[in-house]
Amino acid sequence: METPLVDLAVLLPAVRTVTVNENTDKAEAINISPFRYKQFREASKHIVLIRASANAAGDLDLLKLVSDHGEEISEIIRIACGKTSEWLGELELTDVLLLAAAVLEVN
Repeated sequence: METPLVDLAVLLPAVRTVTVNENTDKAEAINISPFRYKQFREASKHIVLIRASANAAGDLDLLKLVSDHGEEISEIIRIACGKTSEWLGELELTDVLLLAAAVLEVN
């Protein structure tokens, strides 16, 4: 019996590119890659705090999550982007949400 080949795209998520400030003169393409070990170690401190807020079913209330853990969310995105907290804080909310989605997708 043959063993099926594993789709490498499943094992090795692709890099996602998010363009922030798209309609301005500050437009910038940000590549979001799977965390390197050092990044994961740094981000995991924040991930643990967020996971503790999930209910028994593992669900998260997005508004409560941002209210209670906005700093942790920002730090995870900042780590993934390699940018400063100030840079992230100046982005439009839609850009931050796109970056967050990309971080979740590839990690």
